[in-house]
Amino acid sequence: MKEQENVERYLRGEMSDVEKSAFEANLQHDEKLKNAVEVQRQLIEQLRSRANAEQQIKAAKEELAQAEGNNDEWNEETVSQSELETTLVTQIRTRALVEEQIKRAREEMEEERADKQLTITMRPRRKLIGYVTFAAAMIAGVVMIWQPTQLSNDAFVEKYAGLVPTSITISTTTNDLVRGNNTLIEGMTAQESEIAIAAIKQIAARDYPNAEKLLQSIESLHEKNARLYFYLGLSRLLQKKDCVGIFEELNRDNASFGADVLYYLSLAYIQNGNLSKAKTAIQKMQALYPHQSSLSKAMLKELRWF
Repeated sequence: MKEQENVERYLRGEMSDVEKSAFEANLQHDEKLKNAVEVQRQLIEQLRSRANAEQQIKAAKEELAQAEGNNDEWNEETVSQSELETTLVTQIRTRALVEEQIKRAREEMEEERADKQLTITMRPRRKLIGYVTFAAAMIAGVVMIWQPTQLSNDAFVEKYAGLVPTSITISTTTNDLVRGNNTLIEGMTAQESEIAIAAIKQIAARDYPNAEKLLQSIESLHEKNARLYFYLGLSRLLQKKDCVGIFEELNRDNASFGADVLYYLSLAYIQNGNLSKAKTAIQKMQALYPHQSSLSKAMLKELRWF
């Protein structure tokens, strides 16, 4: 909190010369502080732009009201037909111009207000048939004949881990003050955002080892972006690496994408041979997320054969 207050005081010019010198010295080598200053400066500019836009709307409305108010004077004045027509045309044009100014100002405000999202489509797995919904896409291969035989843990995970989302969406914003790639992922610096975006592209290309390496290079990834931490766990799962701890942490967080967390947590348990915990996770997913009911039932049915 104190750091944020110092950033605001610095940008408002409220620091003494000594404070300012010390702050700028820290700014030279502290990337986190530098990013905080840039983000705060952008926020100030956005607020100023919004205030200007609101002022334009107010002025335009006043101009429109004044133009319409002239109608009251027509009954008190004697004007020729041509003068009246000219006045009407002028007022119509003025009204159209003012309404366009109001519309443009509002659009600019909405653009400044709206955060962007980064969405990257993933490559489909050739071994799986793509059904209409994630919950329904449960059968691998072209034809599968059901036989009451056990699947190995690896075979079970291979079958169900292939049902990964077809796209990855991460909330982002734009910082025009950052040089180069100015897309910022929520909670991250410009440099971290660049690394994270590269990792997302690696996941989309199913290059999980490189994706894992990139995501692990981001300090405190879990605290900064839970969704990216989830994809770190997924990249490890698809390499048959231990990832139980990652999904357990996300499950304790009660993440907004809880159904995905429980689904892959159950697979992580199975991969580690802990079938009892896997069953509990699937049952919890079935109880909390009815839209996953078909998938949960299918998994539990096969899990009973272990």
